[in-house]
Amino acid sequence: MKILNTRRKIMPHPHRVTGLFASRKNGSYIGWESQLEKDLCHLLECNTDIVSYESQSRTFEYIDNGKKRTYTPDFFVVYSDGREMYLEVKFQKFVEKFKQDKQKILEDINKENISFKIITEIDIRCGYFLENIKYLERYADIPVKQSTLDIIAQIKNKYISIERLAEIVPLHEIYNLIYFDYFDVDINNQLIKSNSILGLYND
Repeated sequence: MKILNTRRKIMPHPHRVTGLFASRKNGSYIGWESQLEKDLCHLLECNTDIVSYESQSRTFEYIDNGKKRTYTPDFFVVYSDGREMYLEVKFQKFVEKFKQDKQKILEDINKENISFKIITEIDIRCGYFLENIKYLERYADIPVKQSTLDIIAQIKNKYISIERLAEIVPLHEIYNLIYFDYFDVDINNQLIKSNSILGLYND
């Protein structure tokens, strides 16, 4: 088995939607071939443990029943601790067929101890996390003033609502800080609202 640094070009398809995701993290456009892949891009983009990610950028070349074949995972991800992982995006109902069709290469990947994971809609669209992130990312480019951080640092209470905090610092900066995980707030089990409670990490 070889790993080729060869990008598979994403082509228009008559039976599914394809497109490009504007990635701040990568400073480039990331191709996607389904709405599920597009949704995953939102999650990869906001994950502070991920340094970069690419779509269709690494190809496995392998032999199956004497024939040379290739397989290109949907995403290649690099983490801040140096880990690398390949991701395949599939709806849950197609996972078993994918495993059967790609049994040989999946066995080779496992033997080589290559980090590989199949991601489904259960992982991507679980709870309110994705919906919240899609809303909050519009504030990701909003600059946060040092004065805002200083004011937050001086708050004595450990918890404060978004509504209350917005009385003393700009709301759009609060949303930026939530997006970049500055507060302790549950965005998976609840939609972000004005009465959502933010946990402060101030000593």
